[in-house]
Amino acid sequence: MAKEHPHNLIDFSDLSIATAYLEKDEDLIWSILWQNDAAQALWSDYDVNADISLKLSLIDIYGTATPRGFDHQLNSGFQNVRFLVSPYEEGLLLQFYLDTHTKDSSGDSVNSVYELIVEASRVGAIDLDLQTQQIQYSDKVYELCSLDYSLLGSHLDQFIARIHPQDVQTFKDAFESHLELNWPFQAEFRIKTSSGTYLWFSSKGKKVFQNGDDKPVRFVATLEDISERKRFEGMVQSREELISQIIDTLPVSIYVKDEKGAYRFFSHQAATETGLDKQKVIGRTDFELFPIEKARKQVMHDAEVSKSEKIAILEEKVREQNGEGQERWYLRGKGPIKVDYDEQIRTWLLGFSVDISHQKLVEDKLIQAKDAAEASAKAKADFLSVMSHEIRTPLNSVIGGSQLLMTEDLDEEHKKHVELIHHSGEHLLNLINDILDYSKMDAGKLDLESQDIDLCKVAETVLEMNQVNAKKKGVTLVLDYDSQVPRYRSGDIARIRQLLLNLLTNAVKFTEHGSVTLAVLAGQKPESVLFRVIDSGIGISEENIGKLFSEFTQADASTTRKYGGTGLGLAICRKIVEAMDGKIGVESQLGRGSTFWFEIDMNILSEPVSMTSSASRIHEASSQSHQALNILVAEDNPTNQILIRAILKKLNHQIELAENGLEAIKALEQDNHFDLVLMDMQMPEMDGVEATKQIRNSQQAFSDIPVIALTANASESAKSEVMEAGMNDFLTKPVDIVALKKMLDYWASRIQEASS
Repeated sequence: MAKEHPHNLIDFSDLSIATAYLEKDEDLIWSILWQNDAAQALWSDYDVNADISLKLSLIDIYGTATPRGFDHQLNSGFQNVRFLVSPYEEGLLLQFYLDTHTKDSSGDSVNSVYELIVEASRVGAIDLDLQTQQIQYSDKVYELCSLDYSLLGSHLDQFIARIHPQDVQTFKDAFESHLELNWPFQAEFRIKTSSGTYLWFSSKGKKVFQNGDDKPVRFVATLEDISERKRFEGMVQSREELISQIIDTLPVSIYVKDEKGAYRFFSHQAATETGLDKQKVIGRTDFELFPIEKARKQVMHDAEVSKSEKIAILEEKVREQNGEGQERWYLRGKGPIKVDYDEQIRTWLLGFSVDISHQKLVEDKLIQAKDAAEASAKAKADFLSVMSHEIRTPLNSVIGGSQLLMTEDLDEEHKKHVELIHHSGEHLLNLINDILDYSKMDAGKLDLESQDIDLCKVAETVLEMNQVNAKKKGVTLVLDYDSQVPRYRSGDIARIRQLLLNLLTNAVKFTEHGSVTLAVLAGQKPESVLFRVIDSGIGISEENIGKLFSEFTQADASTTRKYGGTGLGLAICRKIVEAMDGKIGVESQLGRGSTFWFEIDMNILSEPVSMTSSASRIHEASSQSHQALNILVAEDNPTNQILIRAILKKLNHQIELAENGLEAIKALEQDNHFDLVLMDMQMPEMDGVEATKQIRNSQQAFSDIPVIALTANASESAKSEVMEAGMNDFLTKPVDIVALKKMLDYWASRIQEASS
């Protein structure tokens, strides 16, 4: 029998358990190449090939990669032998011993039952002789560790050598504490497998005493593979660390408290903000970390939030505890969260804090910018109001005086002069209105009215208003009204006239010869109307077309010097058309004329509409009879005094003048026979607003007299101001005789109703 020890095989010579190494040839003949003395004593030169059952069992194990155990009776005796067989290199490593366990009534030993239970489970068993340090393993141990007998060995030192170096001390501490101090043995450690990788195991053990002896003789333990659990725990830990890293990189302080108020999570930013050590915070409460008063407030607020089950958010200003004492703003919030902890749903608290000092600074700057913009807008409105008043005041005399003259019987030459004065005044008024209209439109305060309109008559009137300038240039004006377009409509006649006047005036202005045609055509819908103004003028280059509808801009700056204008006309047209939900555009070629167009919706009327000219209306208004009123006029401008006196006398009213609001109040106190007050807004000593307030607040009989504002300020703010002061109506300068007459007739009827 060969006694040479196989290469790389652990030396089992001195081992008390029988150990042998076998190999087979191509004819499946097994040969015992090496065995120790214990094996020699147990089965001597046993003929394995003659034991057919043993031979087949060995062949079967040879084809596997894991150790296996089985019981077998040798041919030489009747006693049962327990074999533990592991594939090793080109053969098999056998360890075997006689099974001397006592049999019970069923024929099985009690220990065998225990062994079967262990083998059937996922747990391996270890039996250590504390005297010899020899270890016996259950088959499950070899299977779990992916090791054979030769690699795992049978000595405690060999077992410890397979444990990961970082876990050796953990195992030794637990083992020694159990033997010396009776502490329960429980340890988790890694064991190196045959492939060089490590698997995690959990082991629980207990020392065993011999009967009547107080010194332990054996140590038995279980070995359970927990690699999957450790892998899962590692994944969870990695995920938690990743989440923690993500949170720590955020500029947000985040913390979590449990139901007892102890911190369970404290982000890096929270530690930076509070100046606390992150590791020392976990597990502690506010009372252990902060001054008593601060902790008490926080705990009380936490209780309120948890009870409300809502998120509480507030902004807080904090002065930093440093030399500078800088103030910072924080957005703080906290709310209850549900946590599954120890198989119970608990209510914890999640809190956060964000430094919003920069946002507050930006917010303050935005507020300042808003205040500055509002102040700028107010300054602009005030400027326009002053300019409107200053320019309209002399225009009041120009236009009002020309209107008075138009009511007289003049020869043809004088009529032309008066018309020229009136036309020039209206032209200047149109320029002022352009600026005021744009200001209102830019603020989104354009009001549209709905009136009955004879569309054909409006088109004819607009052409007539441009005839003088057209004739001077030899330009022919043509009206092309499509007979298929219903002429009676409803809409804002003033805005439609303004649109057509702007476009026609521009067309005549930029046309030196040829013609200008106003075409009124059917739109894309039955109720829509398409207006086209076609000229044979200078035209517009393609690159300049985009500038046309911009504010204060003309296609070519040189045209401003040659043709004049504010550069607002087309911009105002665009805003008016957009307010009407319409469309506006232009088609043009340089040197070949232009076509400006707009399309708007206008409701069709079933009945004809009659319209009279402004001259006819002025003459008719001055000649009609109406109730005479005794009117007090508060006006400081001498020219306007003369004009308003003439107009009111023309309308057969009685008039008395006051230089300012103070004189107007004195006149009312001295004589209570006035029916109505026409009150200028801007006057020395006392303006119209203050005078009206004093009239309304007086306890005298004239406190409810009708007061009509007569002002050169045509803005919406001015109208609101006079109405808030207690005035009854509003009339702008230049005074329109028809509008004044209509308003006075209305109040005359109201006064008459009140007195009857």
